[in-house]
Amino acid sequence: MVDKITIEEQSSNNPKITELLKNASKTGSGIGKPEFLISIDDEDLLIVIECKADILKHESENRGRFADYAVDGVLLYSSYLSEK
Repeated sequence: MVDKITIEEQSSNNPKITELLKNASKTGSGIGKPEFLISIDDEDLLIVIECKADILKHESENRGRFADYAVDGVLLYSSYLSEK
């Protein structure tokens, strides 16, 4: 049996995910909006994707520049999403 894969952009129809991202903005001003959220039914797995056009914006040295770097942003979103 093949599990259903759901790909969502900038928001989620899953109320649990929406609730967890409601205060996860990279700038500290509200709702977190990752580029993509990929989930697989019947598995406790959520893939979070954050994109930047410039490869130099992949990851900052201290991983604390959430709005400017892709890895930093994903780590921020993951910290909120891993709460439940």
